[in-house]
Amino acid sequence: MRRTKAALIGINGFGRKHLDQMLRLREKGVMELAAVSEIRLAAEDRRMLEGEDIKCYTDYKAMLSSERDLDFISLSTPIHLHADMGIDIMESGFNVLLEKPPAVVIQDVDRLIRASRQTGKHCAVNFQLTSGKAFTKLKEAISGGAFGRIHTITGIGMFRRTDDYYRRTPWAGKTKLGETYILDGTINNPLSHLLNNMLALSGMQKGENGQEAAPYEVTGELYRANRIEGEDTSCIRVQMNNGVTMCFYATLCHSQETMPTIRVLGERGSAIWSYDNTLMMESGGKPESFSFGEEDSLENIYLNMIRVIAGEERQLICPVASTRNFVLVSNGAYESSGAIFDIPDRHKLRSVLDGTAVTTIKDAEAIIYAAADGSLLFSESGVPWGVPAKPVDMRTYDKFPVNFGRVVQSV
Repeated sequence: MRRTKAALIGINGFGRKHLDQMLRLREKGVMELAAVSEIRLAAEDRRMLEGEDIKCYTDYKAMLSSERDLDFISLSTPIHLHADMGIDIMESGFNVLLEKPPAVVIQDVDRLIRASRQTGKHCAVNFQLTSGKAFTKLKEAISGGAFGRIHTITGIGMFRRTDDYYRRTPWAGKTKLGETYILDGTINNPLSHLLNNMLALSGMQKGENGQEAAPYEVTGELYRANRIEGEDTSCIRVQMNNGVTMCFYATLCHSQETMPTIRVLGERGSAIWSYDNTLMMESGGKPESFSFGEEDSLENIYLNMIRVIAGEERQLICPVASTRNFVLVSNGAYESSGAIFDIPDRHKLRSVLDGTAVTTIKDAEAIIYAAADGSLLFSESGVPWGVPAKPVDMRTYDKFPVNFGRVVQSV
């Protein structure tokens, strides 16, 4: 069988990691990188790529028309372009690996799912942290009933982002670009893996009538400490139809970078999974600890895609249909909050880190853990800048926005 033949759209930003990964797999003899498309292709990149006998395009549609024997195309472009470009790729006859999130709004992820089904093409999403050994072990433990019925899944992610982070691209920190929704923030960008992994774990438990896990109610509070349009701090409570309550807490305004974690609490045990590929479990009074070390999770996603195309594996690690709940919860959080609320200056600190200004929230870690301990939203846990939100029924929700944007908050 010939080597898998692929192309890449978007080599700047995170696209550079995709390019490096594809070049490494090429060196290993696993796949062939035939072409790239980049609208802002630097001269030095063109020289490097053409020197490696990789064709260069600045128009991805021209690449789709010319490169007809590709097995799949990786797409790493700005968030708001994923849906239309992903559909173009599948309708042109190619499998696609989408960078996360697959889409910004629920109607677009539904379009992607339909396109995949109608064309018969695979559409994988690079929620790569679903592929690690520790996370896989935790999923197996839940599905095997190690903890009994799961009651609560709590995710905590606290990062620090400087002002430069919001200057890196025109859509960074935006809710809209023109009339197009971006919803860039903790939920859809840096900590999207955390929320998606929580939903993946919840999905291991069926509802009482055997139905697939889905959110039926979302309550979200969205805030900003930075002078941006979007949110840099959020909390979400999700009621799932299988009896699981999910609580998500995230900020980009912590005083330091920390390792995001997910805690699972069941009737007969508990577990804590961390981004560093570690897992602690307690079941039936017996504690266990696992550390799987560094793992190339992006490579895992690529190898899975290649093996599925070759018929060596049956299913994708993260098919687009499995990410619908992620987009549903994201949209629900925005609808519930109604707006992005400013955190007053007296609750923030401004400092300089490596020559770049950074905004942090005073006592961010204490605030998040206090809320998480009680499965509370910030407004319910006594946070002075908390703004109560209304729960949103997600059972028939199929179009964003309904409520978001009715309340206008000044930056």
